[in-house]
Formats: sequence, C-alpha cells, structure tokens
Amino acid sequence: MARHTLIVATGGHSGLGFQTLHQLLQRAPASLPPPYHLILFGRASSASSTGVDRLSSLCSADTASKLEYRSLDLDDLAATKSAGAFLADEVKAKHWSISTFFFNAAIWPAKRESVKSHDDEGEREVDKCLAVNHIAHLLFLQPLLPLLLERAYIPDDRAPRIVFTNSSLHRRADPSTLESLFDLTKSGPEGWTGRACYSASKFIQILGARKLAEQLEEQLTLKGGDAVAPELVIVQPGFVPSTGLARSSPLSTRLFMKAFSYLPLSFIESEMGAGETLLKALSAPLSSLQATHTPDARTADQLSQLNEQGSPIRWTPKDARVQGAMIVRGGGLDLPDPRTENEALQQTWWPL
Repeated sequence: MARHTLIVATGGHSGLGFQTLHQLLQRAPASLPPPYHLILFGRASSASSTGVDRLSSLCSADTASKLEYRSLDLDDLAATKSAGAFLADEVKAKHWSISTFFFNAAIWPAKRESVKSHDDEGEREVDKCLAVNHIAHLLFLQPLLPLLLERAYIPDDRAPRIVFTNSSLHRRADPSTLESLFDLTKSGPEGWTGRACYSASKFIQILGARKLAEQLEEQLTLKGGDAVAPELVIVQPGFVPSTGLARSSPLSTRLFMKAFSYLPLSFIESEMGAGETLLKALSAPLSSLQATHTPDARTADQLSQLNEQGSPIRWTPKDARVQGAMIVRGGGLDLPDPRTENEALQQTWWPL
C-alpha cells in the first residue's frame, strides 16, 4: 500500500486555503501524489465544518486518502505550541512521513487586540495580528523542525516543504513603524489601520522565514551530509477581495470588499486563480518555475536583477542547502522586498 503524503495546514477549511486543498484533491499532481493524509488545524465554527465536510467528500472518493480536522485557535499561543509538540510525538510514534506544511491562516485586524504569550521571561501581552500571522506558525513548527532534517520522517523522493501564504502588501510596510504598530506598551501610531498592521505582519513573516532558513542551515551543517534540507516557500497569490480575510472588519469594509470583487480590474485575482498559484507553491518542483514580470514589479533595476540571476531564483544564498523561493500570482518566481534581508530586524522579530 502506498505511503500517505502528509500535509499539515492552517486556514485550510475556507477561502483560499479551501480552494487550494480542493484543487489538490481533484488534480492530484504527480509532484505531490496521493494518497493524502490531510491534517487541518482551525477554529471550530459552522463555516469550518462545511469546508471540512466538502473536502472529506473528495477524500472519500479515493478511500486511500483521509482528512483530520483538529480544533485550534492560533491566537492561543500556548495551545498552538502544544499542538505542534503533540503532532511531533505522533509523527515519531506512528512513523509518519512529513511532506508539506501549509501555513495559510491569517487575520486582517479591525482594531488593536492583545493575546497572552508565555516564554522564559514569564507571561506577557502580544499583538493579536502579529501572533496569528507570524508567531503562532513558528511556535507550532518549532518541535517539528528536527524531524524535517531526519531522513526517516520524510518522503523518499521529495524534500519536505514549508509554505507561508504571504502578500505583496509586505512591500508597503515601513520598518521604522514596526515597533509602534506592535508594541502594546505604547499607544500605537497615529492613524492606525488594519491594512498597515496586516502589511507589517507579512513583512515580519518574511523576516521570520529568512531567520528560519538560517537556523535550518546551521542545523544541517551540524548534522552532516545525510541530513535532509527542507524547502521554504513564500507565496503571494494576488489580491482576492472575496475571501474572508477581512471578516473582523466593520460591515462597511466587508461590503466594500465584496463589491470590489466584481470590478474588472487587472490586479484582482479570483479565488480559483489564487488557489492555482497556492497549489503550485505546495507541489511544483522549484526548478520548474521561472521568473515572472508581476503586476506589482517594483523597478527596472530589480527586474534586471531577476533576469540576470536566471532560474531558479532564490532568496536564500546560492551555496545554501536550504532552498528559499517566493512564488507570486500566476506561479512565477520573484524576490521579497530587499529590506527583509536586514539581519538586525530578523533577530528583533524572531519569537523563539
């Protein structure tokens, strides 16, 4: 019997996450083959039940695939860390093979809110948007990282892959305002907006991905040649106003976003189109992807840099074993905002 392809996802029961997994189950790409073992983490709600039921019905069409839904609220950081530790123990006890982590869950805040975090310095308050969009996924992943480097816990023919759903809005973030946006001991910047907070959290998410790649590289060096190098993929599927990302926003904002989705604007992406980009991020061999001229391309110099590098384009060093790629709308490759290369910022916002 074929070994299951284990895919662990957050935010997979609705919106773009649901669309991605729906396409995965329907298309079963050869580069990420069935049978699948999908483990979805998310908040318990009627919407999540509906999405899980629809995905489960596709699994039942192929009885070799299976889906588990586990209740988890990412703004509960202690529970999130425990869920990751429990899954790590489960992987070891049941000899599962880890294929893909799909970290898709995110929020667009309507107001500043705090959640509790517990670390070596005790209990403290952290910004909810930062917790859900950045900290939680790294806390969840921490106890599982050693397994990703062990050949016993990965597929025989494919490097394990960690996928972070990001946004081109990370380029709109102002690094000088990060502290004022997320330091709850301060009043926050004048004119605080959910968009500014979301954009900044996605900028910090890329800082975290870069720091994660660095730490994995160090562990690979310590373990030697037999260790397995994971792939880190940042994916920006495009602006999709019809998703539930702004569900916590005021009614007027939600109605505006819904109406916006019907406008024939070139920068708007459909849920299906975004799902196709996300599916490539989960499944496509990185060597098969090419640089692309994206609608949000910045400057001629940056495009020239991409062209000179050729394919594959990586945001990790050329000699690194850990491959880091950024896949953008349509499935092409691009590079993150160069300001995310700032090592001091990476260290400042590293939560582990």
